[in-house]
Amino acid sequence: MTCQANVWELFYTTLHFAKDDEYMLHVTASHEAISPFMHEAGTGPDPLKLHWDMTTTHNSKWNQKVIDILCSQYTSMFEKNQWALRSCQSIIHDITKKFNQCRNSWRKAQPRMLNDSTRETMQEVED
Repeated sequence: MTCQANVWELFYTTLHFAKDDEYMLHVTASHEAISPFMHEAGTGPDPLKLHWDMTTTHNSKWNQKVIDILCSQYTSMFEKNQWALRSCQSIIHDITKKFNQCRNSWRKAQPRMLNDSTRETMQEVED
């Protein structure tokens, strides 16, 4: 199994989406969860029910914590499945790359602001 396939399996096992396009349906982390975490008052992402903050990049404090959690889970899967040994930086790089692909799919599915200051309907997004 290739390293990218390992990361795909990690994402599938953890986030339950098989294809990047399915991330259009991803429920982004709530503002109520992110805000306290950003001010060091909240617990942060739940490892048992992970949600990315799709509204921002991989560099946000929340998404960096999700990446850390996924890296730890990758290490556990590596030991269980006897995957090829990799550096932590290599794993983080592949997780970040996969996140960016998924985020792009998610962003394409979000309603845009129209010229008349209204939002697109879901039908308009699909067209």
